[in-house]
Amino acid sequence: EQAPLDKMGLMMGAAMLVCALAPAVGPSVGGYIVSTFGWRMIFIALLPVLLFSLAAGTYAIRQSSDYGPRPFDSRGLILLGAAFTAFLLLTSYLHDLLSEPLLLALLLLLTVFSLLLFVRQEKRLLQRGAHPLLNITILRHRAFTLSAMGLLCFQFVCLGIGFLLPNFSQIVQGETAFTAGCILLPGCIVGAMFAPVSGRIYDSLGARKPLLTGSALLLLSLLLFQFAIPEVGTLGLTAIYVLFAMGQGLSVGNILTYGLSALPKAIRADGNAFCNTVQQLAGAVGTSIPAAIVAACQQSTQSLAPATSLGTSRAFLLLLFVGLLQALCMSIALRRTTAPHHSSHEC
Repeated sequence: EQAPLDKMGLMMGAAMLVCALAPAVGPSVGGYIVSTFGWRMIFIALLPVLLFSLAAGTYAIRQSSDYGPRPFDSRGLILLGAAFTAFLLLTSYLHDLLSEPLLLALLLLLTVFSLLLFVRQEKRLLQRGAHPLLNITILRHRAFTLSAMGLLCFQFVCLGIGFLLPNFSQIVQGETAFTAGCILLPGCIVGAMFAPVSGRIYDSLGARKPLLTGSALLLLSLLLFQFAIPEVGTLGLTAIYVLFAMGQGLSVGNILTYGLSALPKAIRADGNAFCNTVQQLAGAVGTSIPAAIVAACQQSTQSLAPATSLGTSRAFLLLLFVGLLQALCMSIALRRTTAPHHSSHEC
């Protein structure tokens, strides 16, 4: 609402720069704190960061558009929270739940039932002209829906790699927590540098070139990880992650810009809310499922390091499949005949 309309791609890139730097600083600094002061210090060290965020937001965030009191969809929030909780429990403990089929079925039914009730609740509010928690009518726009799926897949892969690499480095390669955390640092810095550049590319050339290039780099990095685990050392894994981060820098902010440009201006805020929601879910599932795969392999043998290596390889195979799905979604979404390059400036 406040950014210059002809600089929207650049502004989205600047925002993604911040989002890309955070995963770089977090594991590295966190690894140092854990190694030096113990894990409890993590929570204390976060307090000044949160206080600074509160002060910065209080100063900088302004309301640009008119707003008024509206009833909050508390029932929708409860139903969505129940569905997400059940689904995350299901994915996190799937290996253990296989021996408890009744509990497995219960969590699955709770997930599906809660989602169905949530959709019914949102449709009912829309029919009454009320304000739902998530406006699901945005999914009627194909380009937006495919872009949201591509964003979900990218977030799944990003958080999956963020878990797998440091875990593999510590358990299999014997690195310290600090060194393992630093595997992500060079890549995240490069990805952060690419984010504003990719925004300028979007503003100048449109969505196709940065998004397809980002998807190609995603697939290339995941293929290299397949061959690298467990043959390549820490430096090799770091170099491959740089390729992934380049693809992430070219893609994530531009996917959001492109997807929102496919929506009428009146419902773009709903599209943004939906993307934020699925990103949070994808990030959580992207950690829980690879962790469950690794844990299942670790339980199958008494030798921890080889089992972790096997589990990491299998988890990266899953990430490769998700990466292929991401590339497919974006390829189809980019067939849209209208020019998102121009409409994105109104996001």
